[in-house]
Amino acid sequence: MNHLSKFTIHGELKDGKLTFNRKTYLFQISRMKDGQVEITIEKVRSRRSIQQNRYYWLCLSIIAEHTGYDENELHEIFKRLYLKKPIKFKGREVEITKSTTDLSVGEFVEYMMNVQKDAADLGIMLPDPDEYLYGEPEKETL
Repeated sequence: MNHLSKFTIHGELKDGKLTFNRKTYLFQISRMKDGQVEITIEKVRSRRSIQQNRYYWLCLSIIAEHTGYDENELHEIFKRLYLKKPIKFKGREVEITKSTTDLSVGEFVEYMMNVQKDAADLGIMLPDPDEYLYGEPEKETL
């Protein structure tokens, strides 16, 4: 039997009480080896949306047309510019880059603002994110 080393259970905390799927919890516990464990409860955060991701890759393709870099190269460039994170490893500081997949909706908006600014600095016009993400704004006649 393969033993788990880690699992995640999603639940809801309301009025100081935690609700979760007990059957799933018991099943996962039964798949672990005996020993000490650590229990962490954290608030679920919204990850960047599929629409945000589509808009991002559209922007990368537009920037690629004007710069000669392909979308994947631009993706790596922007990550290294704006998602660097220093960590300690064996007493030395090492810089890693976060994945855009791990960004919250708000963090992704901030990241995209940097990408849009860089595109504008290069004279590249990108589509308005609100129009792309939410459709054409309604026109009002006065």
